[in-house]
Amino acid sequence: MKEQVYIQNSKKQKKRTETIILCAVLAIIVIIGAGIGAFVLFEGGSKGDDFDYYLETANQYVETKNYQEAIKNYWFAIEKNQTNEGVYASLGAVYEVIDKPVDAIDVYTLGYTRTNSSRLAQLANSLNVVIYGSDELIIKDTPELMSAVSLNTPFLNKMRSATFSDLVNIYGEPSVDKVSSKYCASFNNGSITVYYYNTALYGTSVDVATNTPKSGYRPNEISLSRLSYIFTDMAEIMTYEQLTKQNLTGLSKYFDKELNKDVVSFTYEDCKIVIECNEEGNIEMTAWNRIYPDLSVVKEEQREAEKFAIDGIIISAVTGEPVEQARITVYNAEDVHTPVSDFVTGANGDYSFEELEEGEYIINVSAEGYIEENFEIDVNSWENNSGREIPISPELKAGEIRIVLTWNDTPRDLDSYLEGVSSTGSNVYVSYRNKSVTDHEGKEIAVLDLDDTDGNGPETTTIYDVGGDYTFTVRDYNHTGTMATMGATVKVYVGDGAPMIFEVPNDVVDGWEVFRVVNGEIETINSAVY
Repeated sequence: MKEQVYIQNSKKQKKRTETIILCAVLAIIVIIGAGIGAFVLFEGGSKGDDFDYYLETANQYVETKNYQEAIKNYWFAIEKNQTNEGVYASLGAVYEVIDKPVDAIDVYTLGYTRTNSSRLAQLANSLNVVIYGSDELIIKDTPELMSAVSLNTPFLNKMRSATFSDLVNIYGEPSVDKVSSKYCASFNNGSITVYYYNTALYGTSVDVATNTPKSGYRPNEISLSRLSYIFTDMAEIMTYEQLTKQNLTGLSKYFDKELNKDVVSFTYEDCKIVIECNEEGNIEMTAWNRIYPDLSVVKEEQREAEKFAIDGIIISAVTGEPVEQARITVYNAEDVHTPVSDFVTGANGDYSFEELEEGEYIINVSAEGYIEENFEIDVNSWENNSGREIPISPELKAGEIRIVLTWNDTPRDLDSYLEGVSSTGSNVYVSYRNKSVTDHEGKEIAVLDLDDTDGNGPETTTIYDVGGDYTFTVRDYNHTGTMATMGATVKVYVGDGAPMIFEVPNDVVDGWEVFRVVNGEIETINSAVY
């Protein structure tokens, strides 16, 4: 059985004067500076320059009687080194100076549980607190001693409307990193972290070209190292009962399946605030948290103001080479009769369109010797609109079929397989392992014209003997399991008309059986294969 720590607060405890306690704090500072004293302040050792910085800063604030800033920096120091008993002693003494004995008790007891320091036990005892054991803490609060916690509305008002440039002006240049698809900017020595990412619902907040947050945009999420930014006068632990007394809008506690955490949630103005808690709804000072500003209004403003450019290359689906003198005409998907813009590619096959509003467009591509075709393209703020390759198929002769496989950046390597029997009875197996099959007279039956191994495609197969019986399959070479979510598309060209289009089904993992060719006719399969 674990030993327990019981705290009993005497209502008759003797109040110390500010002068006496301030002298005690200053004495501790002297001891810290000298590295000596009645008890070892640096037991466990300093854990880096940040600890020393915060400790020294806190001590300076004590000397100038700026106790709130002192408290904040002592907590920062504790985050850097949780086994230094002297910091708990100094912080508890400051809480006594400002007449917050319960917070002082909490600090001394927290320090005792982490360091097993007899000195911290004595400090708690001096407040008429009796401590037994060392492993488990049970705190019995009386209503009159419970901390009066309140929302830090000035900070929340600042955070809910602050743009990236506002945050830089307030806190200075951040450290910026990328975690998955989110861009993280940390301010104030990592105590405030903001997340930016592009979404279909709220549009862009990240400049794709520079991989940095845009200056005039609010963050999608805000995370704080300590909840004292949100709640003033918060002790190390805050109960759900304390939260209920603040008349928070929409306050609730529940298990969030997506986060896999017990959380409390409430709203402030147009922000949603979510904080990790235990099953009873109690939260710790350093608990996981998020502030979600409402971006819907901003999105509408940005949508009216922003225009986008798209550029890329028109290539041959058979050779992968650029197609020059290809005419590209852009139509708004809602009005396919009135061109928005047009362009003719140069020797490098490149195209570029400026000043397009966000939306869906139809791009018509035609070139001499190629099948004219329409392509659907989304111009938006959350995808990279630069460097799009558009493959077009050379014209076919009578009795030929062409198959063009394309996909997104990942998986990097999808492979196509054509298997079956030709009209003359020859076995047919065309893949990256065997790119061409001929009959007994040396005539080509089918050819893998282009094999792509670095994402997007195209991967192209041409069937010259269409009278056989073939099955066309796509497989993920690296077995990533992401084929269904990465936009794999197969186009089948028969003659010079518009191609048949197959989109990968949602249940495909690593294999996709797309269609059969039986005596020149296309029979749809379009299902997962294992």
